[in-house]
This record gives sequence, C-alpha cells and structure tokens, in this order.
Amino acid sequence: MLKKENMKTYIHYSMSVGAGFFGIYAIFNHIDIFASSQTSNFIHILMGLLGRNWHDMLVRLGAAALYIFAIALSTLLARRTKLNMRLTSIAVNTAAALICTFTPSNVNDVVALYPIFFCMAMQWCVYNGAEGYACSSIFSTNNIKQTVSAIIEYFCDKDKRHLHKARFFGTTLIFYHIGVVFGYIACRLLAEKGAWLCLFPLAVSAVLVLYDIREERIAVKTI
Repeated sequence: MLKKENMKTYIHYSMSVGAGFFGIYAIFNHIDIFASSQTSNFIHILMGLLGRNWHDMLVRLGAAALYIFAIALSTLLARRTKLNMRLTSIAVNTAAALICTFTPSNVNDVVALYPIFFCMAMQWCVYNGAEGYACSSIFSTNNIKQTVSAIIEYFCDKDKRHLHKARFFGTTLIFYHIGVVFGYIACRLLAEKGAWLCLFPLAVSAVLVLYDIREERIAVKTI
C-alpha cells in the first residue's frame, strides 16, 4: 500500500525510471550521445569551433539552445501560469518518446535526439528532488557522490540521518538503472522504434501524480 505522505518520493523514483530509459535510448541508438546533460555537448561545440567543423558545431548548438530554452520555459510556466508542471513534464516526455519513435533512422544523430534534450531539461527543472533533498532524476553523477558520502558520514559519526540520505539517493540510482535495463531491452528488440515503450513508466508516473493531486485537494477541503 502506497503511503500518501511518501507519494512525492515515489513519483521521483518513477520519473527516474523514465529518465534512465531515455539515457540508454540515446546512447544505444545514437553513437553514445548522452542527451540528458550538456557537459559533453558543450565540449563538442568547442571541438567543432576549434576544428572548424561548422556543421557539427551548429547542430550541437541547436541541442544546447533547446536545453536552455526548456529550462527557461519551465521556470516561466511555473511562475506565470497555473499549469501543473508535473503533468506538463510527463506530457512533454510522452511527446518526445513518440517523436523519437517516428524519426527516420537517417536523421543526424544529434538532431534525432533534440526531443530528449528538451524533455530531459524540463524534467530536471520539475522533478528535482524530494524529502528535502535536491536530487537529479535525469543523471547519476551527483547522486553517486551523495550516496557514497552519506554512507561514509554515517560510519564517521553514526548519525542515522546520513543513512536516510544514502537510502534516498541510492534508491534513486536503483530506479534510474531499472529504467536503463528496461530501455536496453527495448532498444535491443526494436532499436529506435523502442522509444514508445517509455510510455509505460510515464503512464505509471502520471497515475501517481494524479493520485497525489487528488489527495492534496482532499486535504485542503478538510482543513
């Protein structure tokens, strides 16, 4: 039985599954490009500039522009509209999965991943933690650091709060990589067309968000 007080944590884990799927989908089908972050992309932009590979530089600048635009749009919509950003992010992820499913295989690898660059940036803004922790649901580097450092902190001072932190970040890593496994199987079976299978974890996330919204409305009415 799901505990409603933990619902936002469950949603965070569920969205991490979808992000893991998108991560392996991009790497598996598009020459090891990780479309959930910009570190590698900005390096390639500079490589294209210094090496005078203008086409590659411009294509990757497009990916960076979409990523930045998604962050700006998420912030603006959250502040200036009454849209439920959690459902909006899921809808954008769904659209990205469908676009990737029907994108021709001969499209430039970076361009083919434009939908993922956009939707992952938005998810990063909307699903950025739970239980008081800032925690990425779309990539793992800081989550590994937080898990390991919290475990070492516990062995140093025996403060059980560190175990709670390690559990949260570690569980996020587990769910993210469940998504990676699911995405890998989908890509092995269907290659680029496997993107539509990401609709399953996204549907689970949508149900959890709708349940959470319902519980919040009931709580407001009973006050």
